[in-house]
Amino acid sequence: MIYKLKMGSDTICYIKSDLKNKFSYFKFEKDTVFQRNKADKNNNLVFILHGEMEVIYGDLYPRLISDGNMILLTPLSRCVCKAVSTVELIILGFGTLNHSCDKYIRELEIRESLDRFLQLMQNYEQNQVPMADLASRKIQELFIILHAYYTSDELAMLFYPLLGKNMEFKKLVVDYYLHVKSAGEFAELCGYSQGVFQKKFKDVFGETVYQARFARIRVASLGNFEHT
Repeated sequence: MIYKLKMGSDTICYIKSDLKNKFSYFKFEKDTVFQRNKADKNNNLVFILHGEMEVIYGDLYPRLISDGNMILLTPLSRCVCKAVSTVELIILGFGTLNHSCDKYIRELEIRESLDRFLQLMQNYEQNQVPMADLASRKIQELFIILHAYYTSDELAMLFYPLLGKNMEFKKLVVDYYLHVKSAGEFAELCGYSQGVFQKKFKDVFGETVYQARFARIRVASLGNFEHT
């Protein structure tokens, strides 16, 4: 999951690019510098379970993120992280919706129900519970929790790098994704013909409605989208 590169007196830990559609647990000791592998094309939803870390973008002043919060790092977010204290993380990697690059981290608190879910995921990881068959269902459960315990505005703030354009359309997706069983029904609820809806979905999300179905997880747009 991690490989290390020695640069002078410093060691930088790179998180390998095998996180797509899965949860992974990481622990970094104080002063460890770590970052995502540059080949990683996934979005990373990072949950800080314990400790504090700095997120550094180039020459910008470091942003301190404490435990009990979550942030989103996109594929082009070329930041470096440093453990201010021993830090424990759960990272969910999921497929790219677009190629946004946003340097302004928006953190969101981890609320009680989400914290219980993350504790369970940490236990699975630490006890090496096989997750191959369970992962997609737990990812779906995560987004149900987010939808239930966070407002659309809060989720839009967290996922802003992926929602940079067509916010009104994205909000319709957020509002209806749990209530549809087909692309045709989804289009009707959003007020579009099926052809226009499919084109707009592809323009905004970078993939078709049907590709999103097989990915199993998209920012506030998960669900089973079936061809009609």
